[in-house]
Amino acid sequence: MQSLTTLTAPTSDQGASLYIGRLMTPTQVAAAMKGRTDQQARSVAKTWTFCGDVSAATFAHLKAARQGDIRFRISAFKSPLGVYAVLTHEVARHQHRFVLPLYEPSVARGFAGIARQGFGFLFGNDTKGDGLVVPAIASAAGFRPLRAMCVDADVLSARDLVFELPLVLKTLCARDAIPSLMPTGRIADVSVTVVMPEEILARLDVVHGPLP
Repeated sequence: MQSLTTLTAPTSDQGASLYIGRLMTPTQVAAAMKGRTDQQARSVAKTWTFCGDVSAATFAHLKAARQGDIRFRISAFKSPLGVYAVLTHEVARHQHRFVLPLYEPSVARGFAGIARQGFGFLFGNDTKGDGLVVPAIASAAGFRPLRAMCVDADVLSARDLVFELPLVLKTLCARDAIPSLMPTGRIADVSVTVVMPEEILARLDVVHGPLP
């Protein structure tokens, strides 16, 4: 795992595609893939699966990629208030960044499950309905440092973390927020998918009422 520096204000134009995703349990994956016997379905069977959309251009490149064309990196960083992980795929100068708040309990449970059952990715084509399975490129051992970085957001700090999240995403939408994973190259297109801190949001609803 590589660590990014503490986030600062973006230094390039945004223009990224931003989506909400989820980390699906093996049971949820099995239900979603019920009746499918193709290779894509088999490759994520019984694994934890990161699901999110990418831009249409990135989807096309991922679909056309041959073995070895896709680069992958697990990164983590600290913001002024929270801790986050970013799972980055890159192909043909197109980059997808999967953002995980490490203060969300469901994310911590997912990392524990990945250690036992492995992981994969399911990318959608810019919310158009078709999907593409991308099997794990790295070992599940790469998530061990992330498990150690997970923190429990108590009620007092959780509200601030939720309000900080849009600023974190704005920064990660900048093309130069994460350098190219290729030896030489400049990122041409960025897609960002975030797993929302649903349990933290639910906790805040109980303590403070719905957020404004």
